[in-house]
Amino acid sequence: MTDYFDKFDSIIAVSTGNYFKSAISVIRISGPIEPDALLPYLSCSAPIEPRKAIFTKLLNNNETLDEIVLTYFKGPSSFTGENVFELSVHGNPINVNRIIDFLTKELNLRSAEAGEFSYRALRNKKLSLNQIEGLDLILSSNSDFAISQGLNLLSGDVNSDYTEIKKAYLYLCSTLEVVINFSEDLGEKEAFDIFKDSFESFKNLIEKLKERAPIEPEILIKPKIVLYGKPNSGKSTLFNRLLKKKRSIVSSTEGTTRDYIADTISIKGVSFELIDTAGIRSTEDEIEEAGIEFSKNLLDKAFFKILLTKDDIKDDSFDLVIKTHSDFGPMGPLEDHVSRINGPIGANLLEKNTDFDNFVLSSIINKFEMSIENNPIIIPRHNKIINELYNISNNFNNLVDIESDFAILSSEVGSMGALLEELIGQVKSDDVLDNIFANFCIGK
Repeated sequence: MTDYFDKFDSIIAVSTGNYFKSAISVIRISGPIEPDALLPYLSCSAPIEPRKAIFTKLLNNNETLDEIVLTYFKGPSSFTGENVFELSVHGNPINVNRIIDFLTKELNLRSAEAGEFSYRALRNKKLSLNQIEGLDLILSSNSDFAISQGLNLLSGDVNSDYTEIKKAYLYLCSTLEVVINFSEDLGEKEAFDIFKDSFESFKNLIEKLKERAPIEPEILIKPKIVLYGKPNSGKSTLFNRLLKKKRSIVSSTEGTTRDYIADTISIKGVSFELIDTAGIRSTEDEIEEAGIEFSKNLLDKAFFKILLTKDDIKDDSFDLVIKTHSDFGPMGPLEDHVSRINGPIGANLLEKNTDFDNFVLSSIINKFEMSIENNPIIIPRHNKIINELYNISNNFNNLVDIESDFAILSSEVGSMGALLEELIGQVKSDDVLDNIFANFCIGK
């Protein structure tokens, strides 16, 4: 476990975006620090009361550093369970950083690490493991669907399917106890049939969850659209067209795009990362070769894959195959003879530029909407556990028919129970926590 997660000192960080100028930025302090420690640096003379916003000046001796709004949350009734102070300051990054530097020095604070505020909330039982994951999903996802799933977790609503499986598992454990201890009273066959029926019900619930657990759930959290193809196949032109701005350089010179170029595109409220990759070809240029290899890796992780080609190709590994020509222009219309679409989605001859663009965009959003129809489980940790449970239950299903040693059966049932506890959020292993907080940002 990361060492700083076990510390109990007072920490400070900006909790709002600090890369651009903004009207307000919020600086957060958490720890055993008391309100009296801040009073010498404030122009107000009144006591700092919990949950009351105070407009005051932040002072360095007689010099005003800023006019701020201070709000105090007394522990344990705070986000972290500790004393928390939130300072709303003017949002120029230079101003924010100088205030943090000043308070860090004067109050003996430490700069918070990524995810440290949320970890303290977990440590002090203000949030559960599932709620922490919900918070991460809310702050990092690119769609209403993912945010809603995160909000459900953050509000404390454990997936009802998880609760149902937990009940089925407890019943499975009780029927195993019956088989082990009361077979003589019920009859060995009758007791074992009850156990097998309870396992079948348990396994059916796992199979339903497995249908909602995609192999790579991260693809739906931050969906990527990857434009792929040989040099001069029209990738950069399509990239600019979909963005409706000249973002990528278009040239007839092969190898113009040596690294990937990315930008955000919104389709029906869903934010996708649109990526123009390096042209795929054999090259002795080490930099270009590195870009090509990176393009291949991006394609593997893409939600929507578009192949642009000047040849007649049908490749079902792509969502869309577009037959193009290298000179249809950076922002101009596609000529009729180069606008044939073929591939898994269908074949159409689209005459107008806007029709073509709309066709591509609608193809992307249609796939996304189809992908979330069955309410997929997109928390990576949950997804992994469900797939492990599914594999163990399948192995156990075969074991039940051939194994007569109930000690072995009991051990396997215990393994499934340990995974269920992880699924519901009743585990605090260092490795699990490190993986979760690896995605968190400073001030979170």
